[in-house]
Amino acid sequence: MSEQFKTGPGCEMSRSCIDQSYCLGHCKGPQQVSGDEVDVAALKASLLEAEADERAATIRAEAAEKLVVDLIRQQRLSPLSVTLRRSTVLTTKPTNPQNPKDAIGVAKWRHFTPVPQTVVAELGVALLEGAIKYRRSNYRVAGVRASVYVDAAMGHIMQWWEGEDNDPEIPEPSLSHIIKAMASLTVLRDAMIQNMLNDDRPPKGNLNQVRRDLQSVVDGLYVKYPEPKEPHTEVGEQRLKDMTAEAAGAQAMSGMRFHRGGVVRRSQFLSPGERTFDEALTEISKP
Repeated sequence: MSEQFKTGPGCEMSRSCIDQSYCLGHCKGPQQVSGDEVDVAALKASLLEAEADERAATIRAEAAEKLVVDLIRQQRLSPLSVTLRRSTVLTTKPTNPQNPKDAIGVAKWRHFTPVPQTVVAELGVALLEGAIKYRRSNYRVAGVRASVYVDAAMGHIMQWWEGEDNDPEIPEPSLSHIIKAMASLTVLRDAMIQNMLNDDRPPKGNLNQVRRDLQSVVDGLYVKYPEPKEPHTEVGEQRLKDMTAEAAGAQAMSGMRFHRGGVVRRSQFLSPGERTFDEALTEISKP
């Protein structure tokens, strides 16, 4: 027979009661007992099992987190991909248990709502250019040469990367080079789906070996230079120019005195040696 005892009304079966194998009176007191009997051994076993499962889950989560951190440090995993994978758990479509169509609908192949419609609108205009110039959907009839559209997509991406935001061939306000690249890739992918692709790619390269070799080089560089320098960026350079201009303006203002007749330069009040130093500072602060 397993050990048993009786519980009081409203008893919540605290861990301390189970450990002591009798009611400690945390609820409404041991004197107000009911006829409900509780199997203490079974409760203990259930509680220990739940705690063991929780500990195991915590250990697995900590091990997974450590692995992710190690992979990011080794440049073998992108922090963005980790963020995106975690966010999918939070953004999964909820289902309404009272509407059976919800459970069926969320599992269908059609998932258009995750796509930003602002980008879809731009993509439509980018494809409109080709429709006007070459007839709409001509690529489904004439076919697509892979190298032409890869060059077009890469060309737009590199022009954007080199600082040109918009395609100069499109009338103002123009379209981003990025959306033009997406239009090229859209046509390329559609040709692949429709079996209208003229696949003129070169013979397949030994990418696995290339990736392994280059990764070894990259890993070695980060070991040799564990604290890499920050890159120069257009935004950073512009911010530096603005700060230099502000400093020059402040320097110019500090070199002036005001009176009722107007502005008098500070250099007029300095000795020759001091005036030379002041003029040197002015030259240094020039952009």
